[in-house]
Amino acid sequence: MDVTSVQFTGRLTKDAEQVTTKTGTTLARFSVATNFSRDTAHFFDCTAFGRMSEWVAGLRKGDRVAVHGRLSKDEWQGNDGKKYSKLTVIANDVVSFTYHDQPSSKPVAEEAPAAEGDGGEDIPF
Repeated sequence: MDVTSVQFTGRLTKDAEQVTTKTGTTLARFSVATNFSRDTAHFFDCTAFGRMSEWVAGLRKGDRVAVHGRLSKDEWQGNDGKKYSKLTVIANDVVSFTYHDQPSSKPVAEEAPAAEGDGGEDIPF
């Protein structure tokens, strides 16, 4: 069996979109643009499944990512009767180079009360 392996870096062209299929499979679709040269860009439609899709779903337009995966060929017949095909990258691993400062969902811990007899004095060391 032959395997096609691809890896590339680029930026998301729009926010990643997570969906759940009728069979309960979770997947995330996203598109990455790579600058091949100053005047040429390539666009890759990607799909991530399972736990990877949950993480990928948080990516946003413009985020810089590295994708490693394999090619998958989708084929279908259009309403006009013509056969169409498209290559999609099935993402096995996605790494983001963009940091998002998201507020924590956990409440800030209250300061612990001083122990009895502590008096709040500093202990010299």
